[in-house]
Amino acid sequence: MPPLPRTASLSLQQAKPGETYLIHQISGDNHAALELTVLGLPVGRECRLMRRLPGGGVVVARDNLRIALGPDLAETIAVLPLEPAQ
Repeated sequence: MPPLPRTASLSLQQAKPGETYLIHQISGDNHAALELTVLGLPVGRECRLMRRLPGGGVVVARDNLRIALGPDLAETIAVLPLEPAQ
């Protein structure tokens, strides 16, 4: 796993498309964490923000899978940017 930068986490809503992130924390109720785990996006998993959708949703990539998340669920996901491999 690439080294983590020394920066504060940000929500997936604030993340930059095209960048890779580590899911650091899921806020809110346990239902959100369970839903994201079932989708393959648990805490500790890497994902890439592919694009933003009209209305505030986002599309993330995990392995060969693309997952669309609504704005409310995306806001509950705190991520840490991963430094590009050098």
